[in-house]
Amino acid sequence: MAIRSSLARTFAKLIPVQRNRDESLRGLVQNERRDFFDFLIAPALSGYDNGSNETDWNLGTMGVLIIDGSNDGTSYTITNRSSRNKFIQMWGQGASGKGGYSQGTFTLVVDDDYLLRLNQGAGTESPAPNGAAGAGGGYGGLFNGSVSQANAVIISGGGGGNGGIFSYAAGGAGGGTTGGDGTPAPRGPGGEGGGQSCPGPQQLQGSNGGSGGGGSNFSSGGGGGGGYCGGGGGTTGGDPGGGTQPSAGGGGGSGYVNPSFSSDASTNAYPVGSSDPNRGTAGDGPARIVIKLPD
Repeated sequence: MAIRSSLARTFAKLIPVQRNRDESLRGLVQNERRDFFDFLIAPALSGYDNGSNETDWNLGTMGVLIIDGSNDGTSYTITNRSSRNKFIQMWGQGASGKGGYSQGTFTLVVDDDYLLRLNQGAGTESPAPNGAAGAGGGYGGLFNGSVSQANAVIISGGGGGNGGIFSYAAGGAGGGTTGGDGTPAPRGPGGEGGGQSCPGPQQLQGSNGGSGGGGSNFSSGGGGGGGYCGGGGGTTGGDPGGGTQPSAGGGGGSGYVNPSFSSDASTNAYPVGSSDPNRGTAGDGPARIVIKLPD
C-alpha cells in the first residue's frame, strides 16, 4: 500500500509537469504562427485557402496584399497577427466622380479584428421616366472591431453619380477630408460633398439622388458617394411645361484617417494616388486596399 501510494503521488506530480510542457509548446506554436503570418483573413481569398476558409498572409514572404471590391460590396475580417507596422493604401470606388485615395503607415493592435468593407455605402439614383442618372461609388474602409464611423481606421470616399438627361451633370470626386460637390442643374444644386462631421444617416452612407419634379417627364439626380460622411444626392430635373430639364450630379464621399493608428497618414482626392503602380483601375472602378511593409 505504501508503494502504491508513493507511485500515485509521483505520478500526480508528473501530470502537471507534462501539462505545463504541453501548454508551453502550444503557446510557442501559437507565437511562432503569429510571428510568421501578418494576417488571418476570413473568408479565404481565392487561391489561398488554408483549409478552414481562411487565408494566412505574410507580407515579407508572400508580398503585397491586394483586395478589390466586387459590384455587390465586399466584406472581410482581417485579424492582425504581427506587431510590425503596415503601409496601407485605400482607393474609393469611382462613379461619374473619381474615388478618393488615403494612405499611411499604420500600427495595428496585435490579435484585433479589422473589418474591411469595399464598394459600400453608395447612394442610388432614383427611378425616373427620363434621363439615365447614375449611382454614386462606394467607400473603401477598414474598421477596428465593428463597422461604424467611430471605429474607422482608414476610409477613402466614393465618387458621386452623374445627373440625368442631355448634359449628364458630373458627380463630385471622392475625398479628401471633403468630397467634391456635384455639378448643379437648372432646377437646383448638385449634391454636397461629405465632410468630417455629419448627421447619423449620412455617416458612411451617400444620399440617394432626388426624385420627382414638375410634370410627368423628369430625370432623377445622381446618387452621393459613400464615405466617412457620404455625399448628398443631386437635385432632380423636371418638366415645368418647357421640356425635360437635366438633373444634378451627386456629391463625393469624404475620406478619413485615424490619428490613433497613424502619425503620417493622409486622405486626398484624385489625382493623388492615380500614378501608383498598385492602383490598377481603383478610383475609376472598384474600391481597392493595398497593404505592404513600409519602405
